[in-house]
Amino acid sequence: MANPPGPPSSLSISKEIEKVGRLLAPLAARGYEHQPDLWAELAATYPAARLSVEAYKIASWFKDSAQRTRKVKSWPAFLDNWLKKAQRDATAPPTARAMAYQTPAPGKPPDPAPVLPDGAVLQMIDPAEARRALLAAKRLTLPEKLALAKNGRAG
Repeated sequence: MANPPGPPSSLSISKEIEKVGRLLAPLAARGYEHQPDLWAELAATYPAARLSVEAYKIASWFKDSAQRTRKVKSWPAFLDNWLKKAQRDATAPPTARAMAYQTPAPGKPPDPAPVLPDGAVLQMIDPAEARRALLAAKRLTLPEKLALAKNGRAG
């Protein structure tokens, strides 16, 4: 799993901030005024958020919806909230669904199965066995299924 990018150097930050200014220039009609100092502060506060990528997303967000035509009351607050969410998303652990679809790089073994809290390890189930179990479970009536669930026994 890739780690989030570290804080970029000040030279690359200034180029990134210039690019952000170009990307968000069309939003001047909505009250956006490019403030390089604000973006430098946001870059330091949210190092995992890629500024130009997020600026592109912001511009697309405003462009894609006809309802987003009014001016933003506070651009600094809007940008801070946007980048706070981007930072959270960039540093959040992957979900179980995302982990299930990860494919190992060529030549690398797959990640081991996750360890469950009680020490049990998830294992692959033979598809034929899974079908048999599903068919058997469908034959139970609702009261039978509830009784099994209440007693803690599998069917």
